[in-house]
This record gives sequence, C-alpha cells and structure tokens, in this order.
Amino acid sequence: MALPKLKWQISITALSLFTLLVMACGGEAETITVVETVVVEKEVVKEVEVVKEVEVVKEVEAPQSDARYGGELKVALGAAISTLDVHRTTGTTANEIAYAVQEFLFAYDENMIAQPLLVDTWSVSSDGMKWDFTLRSGLKFHNGNAVTAEDAV
Repeated sequence: MALPKLKWQISITALSLFTLLVMACGGEAETITVVETVVVEKEVVKEVEVVKEVEVVKEVEAPQSDARYGGELKVALGAAISTLDVHRTTGTTANEIAYAVQEFLFAYDENMIAQPLLVDTWSVSSDGMKWDFTLRSGLKFHNGNAVTAEDAV
C-alpha cells in the first residue's frame, strides 16, 4: 500500500519541477517603447499681481528684571520620555531635553573637540582606570545652591 503513495508523491514532485523548468526557460519578455507626441494648440496667458509683504522688525532692549524664577517652557517632543537622567536611558528624546536644561562636565566645540564645561582641571591615572575632576568654583544650581562633586557623581 505504501508503494502507490510513494509513486504518487514522486509524480507530483516531478510535475512541479518540470513546471518550474518550463517557466524559467520560457524566454525573455518583449519590451515595447511607446512614444506619444502631444501638440498644444492654445497659448494661455495669465496676468498675475505680485504682492510683497515686508515684516518690520524693531530692536528693543529687553526689560530689566530681578525675576529669576518662574515662567513656562513648552517643548514639542517626538516621543515620551521616562527620565532626564541620560545615563539611565537609551532614548534620544531624553537627550534632547537634557542638553537644553543640564550642563555637563565637558561639551564639544565647533570642531567636535571635547572642551571642559563644568570642569576646571582633570587628570587620568597611568593605567586609565582612575579619572580625577576638579569642578570650577562658583557653580550654582538654578535655585542658588552650590554645585558640589557629590552632585556630579
């Protein structure tokens, strides 16, 4: 009983392979190029009035104020953020906000060379395993509190 089933499977496989072979060797498709010429017999002329708007910008001095706190900053984001700690996320949206409201130990200059920002001096051990940073003096948070090394770690 198993022999007729095996013959049937071999026949179906052979027919499938034959069909693929015929399709693959069927020749190339013919490419037809159609060229169409359109003749325009009517000329259209339309008069257009051009209005130029000019915005006048007047430079004014910013009002002097002792108000250092408050206000509102609205920012459009492409995604939600879960943290502003850029060391705890791989999301680039958090970096966009962090760079706007935080300062870092170093920043890149216009030539993409790292320059000290909050750091005054730094040193690296000979094996590269220990880095010592000295913060600039006089650094303060937005609320007036001094920035310390503990805040930067």
